[in-house]
Amino acid sequence: GNGDLAATMTQAEEQAANLPGASDESADAEAPGSFASAAGSFRESVCVQGPAWLAASLAVLGPENDWILHSGVLGSGEALNRELLVGWAAGSLMTLAWATGCVQLVFTVEQVAMAFPSWSVLVFCKFLKLSAGRVVLFDGWDGRSYVRRISRIREASPTEVFVQTRGDLPGAPHDRILYSEDGSADWLDAKLVRGTMVLGPVNLKVVIACFMAAAALSPTFALASV
Repeated sequence: GNGDLAATMTQAEEQAANLPGASDESADAEAPGSFASAAGSFRESVCVQGPAWLAASLAVLGPENDWILHSGVLGSGEALNRELLVGWAAGSLMTLAWATGCVQLVFTVEQVAMAFPSWSVLVFCKFLKLSAGRVVLFDGWDGRSYVRRISRIREASPTEVFVQTRGDLPGAPHDRILYSEDGSADWLDAKLVRGTMVLGPVNLKVVIACFMAAAALSPTFALASV
């Protein structure tokens, strides 16, 4: 499935450890820098998503698709074709939402600045208006994506909006070190905000259990939507 692994510790946050009042832990870790940016661009490129969707569609809708047609609790026979089409449509819509940046999925691995439990899923979308207190996903200067809460908003003009963010955990590093390489930027351009959280945190075990339940009810739908 599509997802975006939330950054846990980067050179930006390590530099924040050297700011007055901050701790100096993890100062020896190494950041991926431009590699993270290149990997993210590759993953989200339409040139990658398009062929991947086409290949999956041919495998699901092509003449040799007997491997995906399995009877489940919801039905068999002709009903499998309907489940196949509904599953393919659902998967295609999700791929389109991901490729256009309308929806982002984030898997949390470790608590660094936010209090979300490890191994949970967060869902972000770009349709909500930015406001103080909302949790957002944004791109840092190092090419990685970060989950933080908006603390302040400044509107220089209708098209120029800037935000300040913060972590929820006590002692979290100041986020300004994520806005620019030298930490001199006090505000983040809102254009770098990729989405506002609309769902989460959802435990990863719950997500897996829901998929297994769907697979039991309709294996064809579950496989076609992946």
